[in-house]
Amino acid sequence: MDDNAITVIFKAVGIIFSVLAASAILMVWGAFVLVYLWGWFLVPYGAPVLTLWPAMGIWIVASYLTHQSTDVDLARREVSQWERWVSILGYPMLRPALMLLMGWCVSRFL
Repeated sequence: MDDNAITVIFKAVGIIFSVLAASAILMVWGAFVLVYLWGWFLVPYGAPVLTLWPAMGIWIVASYLTHQSTDVDLARREVSQWERWVSILGYPMLRPALMLLMGWCVSRFL
């Protein structure tokens, strides 16, 4: 193997590990948000307290059942690689944060 092939292999492995690490971090973030929302809105009505691991399972199932692609707008026009990455990683980070903020605001009125 020449140096160019090794470089390509290392880049591919790096991308795969980066995607897996980002997915794990985003899954924990989503589960964390779910634990708080669950505690604010369901526990007062008698639901059991939800911990992080079951919340991750619920988050995975809910994400699988309600998956919505964010690449539709990106496919219609030419975008930079940076804009594509921001769309892919930014949306899963900001959506739970916005849900947490909205849930916190609503929970103040309960």
